[in-house]
Amino acid sequence: MRHRTASLPCLAAAAVLLLLAAPAAAHRVFFVDPSVAQSGTGMDWSTAFKTIQEGIDASDGDDTVIIAPGVYAGPITVRLGAQLYGGLRPGQYDVFKRQPLINRVVIDARGAGRAMTMDVGCELNGLWILNGNASGDGGGLLVDGNATFVSGCVFVNCRASGNGQAIHVKNSINAVIENCIVAYSGVGAAITVAGGSPEFVNNAFFRNDDGISFTGTGAPALANNSFYRNGGRAADFPATGASPSIENNHFDQNGALVRVLQNDIPNVAALNAFTWAQYNLGGDPRFVDANALDFALEPDSPLIDTGKDRLIWSFLDIAVQIRPYDDKRVAGPSSPRDIGPHEWFGTKLAASGPRTPGSIVGLALAAPNAPTRAYAGACAFGPGPIAIDSRVIFLGADPLFFLSALGKLPTVFRSFVGSLDAAGAASPSIALPPDARLTGQRFLCAFVVLDPIERSGVKDITRTIEITIQ
Repeated sequence: MRHRTASLPCLAAAAVLLLLAAPAAAHRVFFVDPSVAQSGTGMDWSTAFKTIQEGIDASDGDDTVIIAPGVYAGPITVRLGAQLYGGLRPGQYDVFKRQPLINRVVIDARGAGRAMTMDVGCELNGLWILNGNASGDGGGLLVDGNATFVSGCVFVNCRASGNGQAIHVKNSINAVIENCIVAYSGVGAAITVAGGSPEFVNNAFFRNDDGISFTGTGAPALANNSFYRNGGRAADFPATGASPSIENNHFDQNGALVRVLQNDIPNVAALNAFTWAQYNLGGDPRFVDANALDFALEPDSPLIDTGKDRLIWSFLDIAVQIRPYDDKRVAGPSSPRDIGPHEWFGTKLAASGPRTPGSIVGLALAAPNAPTRAYAGACAFGPGPIAIDSRVIFLGADPLFFLSALGKLPTVFRSFVGSLDAAGAASPSIALPPDARLTGQRFLCAFVVLDPIERSGVKDITRTIEITIQ
């Protein structure tokens, strides 16, 4: 399911036809669900494989593997052009409706080795890769081959004795890594690249040692990335043959900025003085909560509308929302995309107050750019990570959210409707039941902006939030 150069409407139509039609000889779709009792043929959710590796091994070139939420063990080897997608729940087929930040597919190496390896022509979309610890290169992921594509993935707490604490790229002249979060990697560069001309677009690097290090010849490109609070250099281009392009990136509170040909560039102004570097910026990025790996942007973030819109395959952000979103901050027919993995849509859902049984949780809703002011919401409990569909069905005035907790239906204990104020905000509150057995369970709320005239049909979720009852 190559999607880097086609238009979105064509791609959406192709995806639906592909995933709903009978499997064709040239391209097949396999399904993986860890909750099945035993593996089947993998050709539908009802006959899904139990492990990711089974889905990959069943493919014979350019096939798609759709993975249900859950925690999977590594190591996993992705080969023969397989395309992996996380973010869909059993029963869902449209990859453009996936929610990888909510329906999490976690590859947890548990510190026992490398989490994943991928070779020529393979794709990873919407995976959480944790606790890799390689004896060699690429603690989280080893990329070995051309035409590789990594999008919307989260790499946390990965280590390697060799190169690339989180990711090492080799034997690839055109790897693309976009919309990813790389955080809390081991000592050394989080990502290392051995030659070639890779593209790094709309990623966030947070609390690593060094960010990216390139060796060998080639023309690596960095665009729309955020390097925030890393202990060492954000990027290093030590090789004499490298001709980097560094445009529209954000740098703040790193140990050092960028090194080129063994020369450290002291600040953003000095970096932008080079012909191959322009429109980079510094300052507080105003992420919602970087420590919690929430790199969504606050309304006053300097990263909004300051990205570069030259890479036409990057039309979705990490939450699979269309980018760029034109919020009219710059003149002209369209605005640039935002910097970082999230596009800002002006919506917010935050919780305040105690999180204990019987307490009152305050919610802050905001959708200042919404075309209407009516909203609806729902809340639910679950013993594990709660998955929520990207849509909500309204029957009359009652919203019915599709909620599940890894196969177990949680209790929907409240749904609500209301109106945003003139500024596009509202502050409803939720009373948690006084049941001590809820301690430690997950509590998820979601809200959606409604059409005030059409109070039925299917609507897209605006924002969700998940907290743990203490």
